[in-house]
This record gives sequence, structure tokens and C-alpha cells, in this order.
Amino acid sequence: MREIYKEVVFLSAELSNLSYVENRRRTILLQYMLIDIGASYVKTIGNYKGVREISYMVYLNIPKGITVEELESMAFLNFDQDSILYRNTSNDTTLIYSNGNKEPLGKLVEITELEAEKLDGYTKFPLSNKFVTIR
Repeated sequence: MREIYKEVVFLSAELSNLSYVENRRRTILLQYMLIDIGASYVKTIGNYKGVREISYMVYLNIPKGITVEELESMAFLNFDQDSILYRNTSNDTTLIYSNGNKEPLGKLVEITELEAEKLDGYTKFPLSNKFVTIR
């Protein structure tokens, strides 16, 4: 029997060329926007090639029927993001770019902290101290 995963989107408001203070302001604004639309979300810390950023894993369709398109608009129009990461009910991940292109990546898998430290890219869930990456 196939395991069913919850549909989620990972998105951030941070940009690498902005100051810490400006990225904090943008992150707080994103969090308020998620609250305002009634989204269910978890704060995460993304790491890519040594660059750390706060992001949010947003559950789709829970509880208010949040859609990928709403989150695309939020990320691309409000925060000038290049992409968001979508995970479907089969655990397949896809990068969705602001120009509409989509890039399938693989499965989201849980890893140890030691494994994460050796990778270019991973996400940490600070409340549970769990780590995930895409393979």
C-alpha cells in the first residue's frame, strides 16, 4: 500500500543580497500573510551551500483550502522569489519557478544531522530537530 503524504509548499521571503534586518522584516511579513490567509504552516531553516534562510512549510488544503497558486503569487509577487518547492501526495518534489517552469527533483527524505552537515542542501525543522533533503 502506497503511503500518502500531505501536499506542502516550502517558501521563503529572504533574498541573499539583503541585510539580516531586511530579511527578518520580510520573514515576519510573510508569517503574518500566512496567518492572514488561514494557512497551517511550520517554520523551517533551509540551508543551501552554506547559506541559511528561514522558510515555511505550508500545508495545502488544510484547513482553508490554500492552493499552490496562492503561494506562488505570495512568493513571486510580494517577495521576488525565484522559486518555491512543492511536494505532492506521492512525496515527489518539484521546483516551481517564477517564470512558470517546473523542475522535478526527487523524494523528500529524512536524514540525520550528521548526514545533513555533509550535504549542499537540506532543511531543518527546529521544533523537532529533524532534517530532510531531496534524493
